[in-house]
Formats: sequence, structure tokens, C-alpha cells
Amino acid sequence: MSLPEKLLKDEWDHGEGDHRIEHLCAMNPDMNDRLAKLALRFISEKGLSQEFADLLDEIEVIVADDDTPSP
Repeated sequence: MSLPEKLLKDEWDHGEGDHRIEHLCAMNPDMNDRLAKLALRFISEKGLSQEFADLLDEIEVIVADDDTPSP
């Protein structure tokens, strides 16, 4: 399974260290609401890596394919 497909799944298997952000959001619902905006601002400040930009492009294609009605 590709990384974009893994990230789009409802359930995600990941290591113990990766639980940090999930724990932070679970313990602070306000942070969960702000996470998307904070992530966008972080990317804006630090720049978008080519790897992440490519990943977003792949996700966009997968989502578009899922939204295309079947004949």
C-alpha cells in the first residue's frame, strides 16, 4: 500500500512516538480544531518540501478518482 493510501485510511498503524500528536489532540479538543490551520502556517513558514508536495499531488489524484462517479 502506498503512503498516500495509508494516510487516507480511517485507521492508521504507527509507532509509539507517532501517538504524540493524537494524544495532544485527544487531551485538548481546541488543539484538534486548530491543527489544520497550524499545519498550514507551519508549512508556509518552513516551506513545502518536494516530497510532501508530491505526496499531496498523489492524494489529490486518489481522492479525485474516488469522487468520480462510475458509469
